[in-house]
Amino acid sequence: MDDLNLLLRYATRALIWLAPIEFVLGRALSRAGKQMPAGAAGAAVFDVISTAGNFLVMPAFLLAVVVLALAALLALRGAPAAALAPPREPGGAWTPFLALELLVFLVLSVGLLFPGAPAPLLVLYNLASAGLVLGLAGRFVYAARAGWPVRVTIGLLGLAYAGYYVYALAAILLPGNDNPDQAPGVLAVELGEGASMAMAISLLWTAGLLGRPRGTRRVQRVGLALAGGAAALVLIGALFEQWLQGVASQFSVGFTLFLPVPVTALALAAWVYAACAFNSRPAGATTGLPWAWDFGGGLLLLPAAGYQLQLNYQHLLLVVVVLLLTGGLRPLSAPALASADRSPAERPAPQPASKLPRA
Repeated sequence: MDDLNLLLRYATRALIWLAPIEFVLGRALSRAGKQMPAGAAGAAVFDVISTAGNFLVMPAFLLAVVVLALAALLALRGAPAAALAPPREPGGAWTPFLALELLVFLVLSVGLLFPGAPAPLLVLYNLASAGLVLGLAGRFVYAARAGWPVRVTIGLLGLAYAGYYVYALAAILLPGNDNPDQAPGVLAVELGEGASMAMAISLLWTAGLLGRPRGTRRVQRVGLALAGGAAALVLIGALFEQWLQGVASQFSVGFTLFLPVPVTALALAAWVYAACAFNSRPAGATTGLPWAWDFGGGLLLLPAAGYQLQLNYQHLLLVVVVLLLTGGLRPLSAPALASADRSPAERPAPQPASKLPRA
């Protein structure tokens, strides 16, 4: 593995650790804390948490830029790159056009960091983001040599964000909360949220808990326990203060939680189980996906990207997520895939993105 591939591998690992920490501190905990009567001492604690989370946004943004720039440069280099999908793999292979499109998107993301951008530029930026995200997802669903579980999951992810992009463009072109012409955008974002919940639930199939092929390993018992705990928290919490869950979700991920509570609980439980399964050492054997660890890294980054993309950083993070989920980026699985033909003594020890307990 050459220097660029190695740098991409370490930058991706750093992003997978840093972005979730930024999300938990800067959005989940700090914004939920503002809705709780914590007193003066509690407010001071949450202010420190919020400050730490806000500080991490720029380092995470720079890491996302580095990851995408390295991927584009490796694709433009022409030679096969270990950290990218193989050149002849349908649905995930890089093309010069995709690499150039990504570089243009990076330039737009950095150039629009300053407030006060005119509406035409915002429309262009959202169209460029939609083109990348939906194009990658659509091409994977249409052409990838992958099983139906992962293709259905990626297809639902694309539908979910298609709803968001319609909503975002309607909000730019038809400003005003009371504008009746925005109704299609509101309906689109609600349908998109429903598709995102369906996507999360489909992860039970993708992660091998349901419909496991013969010969695959047993279920991830630790993941099953954590998933059950997460679902129980949502179900029990709704009996007391459902508004707090809604506010915390709206201002962190972007979900309004308008669907029935059991749907939300099942979606969260499915995501927790899949995150554990895809980030375990036997992830490839359990899920049957060659880039299982990269898929797991994408799942860990997905909440940090969020559903309503309010920052350029979130747009970039979403592109990284889609590339990892579709196998276009494979920096985590590349060493194991490259050593598949070596003798057992020469093979490196497997290293998932985050070292979760084994099943």
